[in-house]
Amino acid sequence: MWCKKQKAFVIGSAARTYTVLDLLEMWAGQPIPRGIMRAVKQLNKRREDSYAETPISDAVIPAPEGRSYLPYQVAGIQLMDKYKTCLLGDDQGLGKTVQICGLMNLIRPRKTLIICPASLKDNWREELNSWSISKLKIDVVQGRAHQYCDSDVIIINYDILTAHKAALNAMDFDLIAIDECQYLQNHEAARTQAALGPGGIVRKAPRVVAMSGTAMSNRPIELWAIMATLFRKYTPEDFINIHKFALQFCDGFLESVTTYDRAKGRVVTKKVMNSRGASNLTMLNGLLRERFMIRRTKAQVLPQLPPKVYHIVDISASSAQKKILKKENQYKEAVVASIETGKRLPELEELSSVRKEIAMLKVDFSVEYIKNILDNQKKVIVFCHHSDVVQALHDQLAEFGVSVITGKVPAHKRQDEVERFQHGDNRVFIGNLRAAGTGLTLTAASEVIFVECSWVPAENEQAVDRAHRISQNNQVSAHFLVWYGSLDAMILRTSIRKQRNIDKVMK
Repeated sequence: MWCKKQKAFVIGSAARTYTVLDLLEMWAGQPIPRGIMRAVKQLNKRREDSYAETPISDAVIPAPEGRSYLPYQVAGIQLMDKYKTCLLGDDQGLGKTVQICGLMNLIRPRKTLIICPASLKDNWREELNSWSISKLKIDVVQGRAHQYCDSDVIIINYDILTAHKAALNAMDFDLIAIDECQYLQNHEAARTQAALGPGGIVRKAPRVVAMSGTAMSNRPIELWAIMATLFRKYTPEDFINIHKFALQFCDGFLESVTTYDRAKGRVVTKKVMNSRGASNLTMLNGLLRERFMIRRTKAQVLPQLPPKVYHIVDISASSAQKKILKKENQYKEAVVASIETGKRLPELEELSSVRKEIAMLKVDFSVEYIKNILDNQKKVIVFCHHSDVVQALHDQLAEFGVSVITGKVPAHKRQDEVERFQHGDNRVFIGNLRAAGTGLTLTAASEVIFVECSWVPAENEQAVDRAHRISQNNQVSAHFLVWYGSLDAMILRTSIRKQRNIDKVMK
């Protein structure tokens, strides 16, 4: 907003002007004030930086002997050093972890905090040990009663963040990296409050890098919490207000909701903001890139990496199987409502057992499908949701050597399972979507089979990207096995529509 009294352009407090395009449209046909032109140049430079493929300066980034960074990784490290607080939103598989290690080699922080999903703690330790130019003392927090030791780096998972808030707040961190920051998308969640809320762990750190290739996993409202807190000084004042953010970017509108008010002892109707939609996505993308996001895509910086290919495999059901499939019909309305609202409805608890039964029906078909692929491919990756499905597939594919990662596999043993698949004799990797769908490198295979898919499109994308990343030499094919006309098929097609919205924001 151009302030005539102060003759200055204040990006953070712009009330009605948000992007370069908005600024130029505002002054269309008029002489543009010098302050506005400075702001345009500043925002344009920041947008250009967000795409940086080559180093932006001659500064040398230290690396261990025998290791080197790719040009776009050098640019990313330099930009993180320059902007200090930013969102590293590079595509999955472009080496965001390596860039954080490079930043640490450059700035040599006295103490660093890494916040990440539990399944990635050991991966972070391995990467830090591999890429650090000095010997680091790394303390991996285990459980709520963890006793801290003298260390250079602390690695903690989201699930126990609240329990350790006081202890972490008593320490001074020079750098905090928040990996898979979409875990903080719910502004009311305890973990989000512990990290970003008043007195939050990341509030006083001089350098904070949020990391995620899928910061928006479903809908724009998921970006609000991190924009309104961590990136508050970069976000226009209008959008610090969640209702205004919803109106602008979520196709928001007021709707009447009936709830039981315990204090009043009766049912009441109140107006609430519906923020489940998506709107003005090009503007939102401009806002992110011109202010705090660094994002490069695989197509941009790794053109040699073959594109992903998707196959929806419709399975024809027998008469007996169709009877079981009909059980899910009564839940379709609740599923659609859950996908649209992002809320888990009570009816879905009942559906869970039905979905497991239906998924178990796929096992025999899936085993044959996987064996056919193994006739032509050395290795294959399989994703599921239910542990019974994982176990059934493991039992029938045991002859090929199977690595398994589910929530039941202890975090410290997961990297061993990856190694046996990546560099050992195991030809099949079976993973639970939640436990194995992020952070892991599984480039030994280029065929990814979804026996069960996620309702969240970004989770499916992340799972495919375990194979579609640096060092992958083959085209990655994702195969979604669904019963024809089933709930799975409906969910998958809904996910494809949602992914298009995500791509508009994160392009």
